[in-house]
Amino acid sequence: MLAEAVGVDARGRVLLLDRPGGSAATLWPYSQALHAAELLAHLRGSAEPVLSFASGLSPYRRGSGFQPRRSPVPGRRYVDDNAWVGLAASHTALLSTTGRPGSAIARRLLRWCRRHQVGSGGVRWREGSRGLHACSTGTVGVLALRAPEASPESSTVARCCADFLLGPLRRPDGLVADNIRASALDDTVWSYNQGLAIGLLALLHQQGDASALSAAQDLAELTVEHYAVDDRLWREPPCFVAVLGRMLLLLHAHDGDVRWVTVVDTYLDRVWDRTAADGFTGSGIGAYDQERSLDLAGLTILTALRASPARELALVC
Repeated sequence: MLAEAVGVDARGRVLLLDRPGGSAATLWPYSQALHAAELLAHLRGSAEPVLSFASGLSPYRRGSGFQPRRSPVPGRRYVDDNAWVGLAASHTALLSTTGRPGSAIARRLLRWCRRHQVGSGGVRWREGSRGLHACSTGTVGVLALRAPEASPESSTVARCCADFLLGPLRRPDGLVADNIRASALDDTVWSYNQGLAIGLLALLHQQGDASALSAAQDLAELTVEHYAVDDRLWREPPCFVAVLGRMLLLLHAHDGDVRWVTVVDTYLDRVWDRTAADGFTGSGIGAYDQERSLDLAGLTILTALRASPARELALVC
């Protein structure tokens, strides 16, 4: 289904539509389609899809980062969008057995993203924005620990991101809120924000933080309990659930707890059963605006990870 939204532009570069027959996708969907292409290429033993998708990033390029739309007119860049691209590049480098493709772009984007971290540890969502969001803070924190050959200060960046997620953005029930702006907390719960915090804690554990693994497990338990009520997980956009799912797989790689894999497999079984029957429509599953390609890319990433060797789950980005 995702392939129906992929084509080429007049210059032969990959063009992703926000949905089949729609408009050019923004950067976040493109980053997830790139990530999906990388994982599928790795499973097939071919780098060609990765190279093709990587060339399609150029219309989004602005300076050392990427702007949200394919346009010659400069637009304000989103920090989380750029971090998602960096994570896709980092995953390619980690999986590669021949060189480190993606390393340079991951390091460059980490340097750009770091400039938007403030003293509290939170990361601005967008250039010129005062809002400090869980999605930008979490992605930058994970990228800081995943970008190949990152600077020695990267661990400090990641630790500060985690402290902000589990400090100013921590709700009384232990879940991670969405954002804070001018001391006003938006305490909306989204699955991908919980996932990013869980993944960041798992990586800090890998770095030697003695308390991080139990903190990741505690947040994972709270998250699973929260989303077991009223079919919440199913009603969230699949692109959000896919981030939570891949970070639960990363946690499983560190603690071996089958509960995290079970959550992922149960969700994917339901997704593909319903997709085969009705192509998502009428199933009650959530959606991210009209950008169906983003949801499909996220689900492709998660499905590809479940088809990957178990040892590679420790490399999840």
